Amino acid sequence: MEKQQLIKDWILFCQGNRNFEKGHFYSLLMDELSEDEIDIIYEPFINKKKLKLKLKKYLYSLESSINITSKKKNLLEVLIKLDFQERLSIFKEIAEFSQFRSNMKFEYVEEFNVVENLAFDDVLSQMFFNYTDFQIIEENDKVDALYDALYGLVADFDYRLYLFEPLLSVNYTGEYLFQFKKMGGVYAIKDETVMYSFR
Repeated sequence: MEKQQLIKDWILFCQGNRNFEKGHFYSLLMDELSEDEIDIIYEPFINKKKLKLKLKKYLYSLESSINITSKKKNLLEVLIKLDFQERLSIFKEIAEFSQFRSNMKFEYVEEFNVVENLAFDDVLSQMFFNYTDFQIIEENDKVDALYDALYGLVADFDYRLYLFEPLLSVNYTGEYLFQFKKMGGVYAIKDETVMYSFR
């Protein structure tokens, strides 16, 4: 569907003037968007300023240009530690994190593919994401449709959580993780260790 028509549909939908079948707005954020179009899409939402800012950062910020391996490794270590420090208040709400919280360790792994493969079986991270999914400030059709559109934009759950966070009641911004991912970082929780690497 042509982008301008989809945005017109979105406005009608958010105003309550027309219903659309589930999945209609899946591609809303897929095509290249101008800043004005982002403003229109997010206008109907609580915390629209934060939502716009995060999407613009995701779409327009450049990947890290740090090429010195030791410098990049050190910066990634700082970012992932800060991110997990920010998650602590949420960890306290999830029983499965009690042991991990008290013995949390971080380990750099040279082979990116090893950590990337471990991430597929990272049950604790999935629990964290599932918990945040249920902390929506207000549940309605437009929030559901936006979440669907974010899924259409990016498959990576870390990025989706970052982009959706202004509509959640969690005490977690995801800013450190956003920087970590933009630098090519990957992580997985295995036992009580956060293993990380970069591409």
